[in-house]
Amino acid sequence: MKNLVLIISIATLGYACNKMDTVSPEVKSGYTIVNNGNAALKEITDTADHDALKIDQAIPSVANQTYFSNMPIMFFMNDKLYLNSIYDNVEITENGIKAKGTIAVNEAANGNAIITFTPTTPFAVNKLISITIKKEIRDDGGNKMTADFVMTYTTKEPSIVMFDDNKDFERGLSGVSFIGDGGIVEGKQGTLLPYQGMRYGAISTGVQRVSSGTAIGDASSMMFLGPISSDLSSFSFQYDFISCEFNDYLNSKFDDVAMVTIYGPKGTYSQFITSVKTVGVNGNIAITHPRLPDGGDSYVGHTGWQSKTISFKNVGTPAFIIFTVTDVLDKQLSSILAIDSLSY
Repeated sequence: MKNLVLIISIATLGYACNKMDTVSPEVKSGYTIVNNGNAALKEITDTADHDALKIDQAIPSVANQTYFSNMPIMFFMNDKLYLNSIYDNVEITENGIKAKGTIAVNEAANGNAIITFTPTTPFAVNKLISITIKKEIRDDGGNKMTADFVMTYTTKEPSIVMFDDNKDFERGLSGVSFIGDGGIVEGKQGTLLPYQGMRYGAISTGVQRVSSGTAIGDASSMMFLGPISSDLSSFSFQYDFISCEFNDYLNSKFDDVAMVTIYGPKGTYSQFITSVKTVGVNGNIAITHPRLPDGGDSYVGHTGWQSKTISFKNVGTPAFIIFTVTDVLDKQLSSILAIDSLSY
């Protein structure tokens, strides 16, 4: 009887091992990857590329600071990524416990990957968040990073004032908060006017371009809208993208980028909005602004007010909309993302 039990146990163990081998990477890692575009590839294809993979810009980029608990974690890479290398080489922990969540991979104007992580369960307040991108993560040529990226920060309470009645920003900071250089702008600024009414929200990549604040690491700022009580599966907004990088840096490796992240208890979604390279020479016109330029030549360009609609799966309530603008690779020649007239 003992021998029979042993045989059954071994057979059961073999079955369990085989079953474990078929567990998906999502289940093993705790991450769901959403690939928006062609920035994460299922095969290594660029075998002629031998350059090391790098993180061009991280948000947050300054360690040991305090940030909102619902702030998305973002990485702007210098190349496309090999999809299967992401699961085991990204590790986010909350007080030492691994956080499950969604990793959205978006494609920048130059084709490189933009990674956005948001946890399945929102981070609690006064918790230590540790971010590790292991050097074994690979690009589409199979190249690794030269060293691990490690960053820690502490969370703080986000806004608790509802945003729903302030979609045109006419109620000022009601349901609106900022990290970096951001604020509510009132009236005419040079030749820049609000889309409608007297106010709009704005964030910049620089120092005191729209407020008395400074961009995170002199490169990135975020605008947080929420909580929002409506069930969000789409929303529209007006934006104006203003930059000192027009038109001299359109063919360079530098690129200022605007992103949006929608976040709620049922999920998260991130999408690329625009960038200096995406707009190009023909997509911008000259503008005057009292706090620009802050370097380079005297030309400042902008897109003018543009309408954009974002659609996604219902993220539940309460929800937050988070706009981000960042200066990729350099920390000069600032850009401003202005937002007005949301509708949902």
